[in-house]
Amino acid sequence: MQKYINFLEAEVLPSTSEHSRPRVQLKRADIWLGFKSLLGFLEAPAFEDGILEKYPVFLNIVLNHVSDDTSDLSCAVSCLKASFEMLGCKLWLRTTLSPSVMRNTLLGHCFHTRDEKSHKEIFDLFLPFLQSLEALQDGEHEKQRRNILYFLLHQVTRSSNFSALMRKNATKVAGP
Repeated sequence: MQKYINFLEAEVLPSTSEHSRPRVQLKRADIWLGFKSLLGFLEAPAFEDGILEKYPVFLNIVLNHVSDDTSDLSCAVSCLKASFEMLGCKLWLRTTLSPSVMRNTLLGHCFHTRDEKSHKEIFDLFLPFLQSLEALQDGEHEKQRRNILYFLLHQVTRSSNFSALMRKNATKVAGP
């Protein structure tokens, strides 16, 4: 597990592993698919104790890949979404990941690209993100929640960076 987390953390993925047979080549996409599959099978306690406690940088690495313009984005967003679905607000209590850093990364990527597929993947992450912040009911988390709602209701709807479908989706995610 540590070996694969280190591969994702590295800027450049080595073409072969020193521990594997020379003919076996690791690909970043395969590692992402493995993590995505693993998170789909884990129960919340196993995720907390088996990954977050032993590898506290895991979600930070995942979030770093959300800001990439590569195929890693989709798998990274899926991993974050699975994390929210498993832990909800406990995500903020069990990790060093900051809601403001996550918000800035997600919003920054939305403004950085005009790719509707990327926008949709990130917008699908906003609802569990908002719910996790709302559940904690404290000042800082509420502030982050309001910032995301402002982005969805006021910035997305007025920006030419987003398609009409994404503008409609933003209003839907923000709720009534």
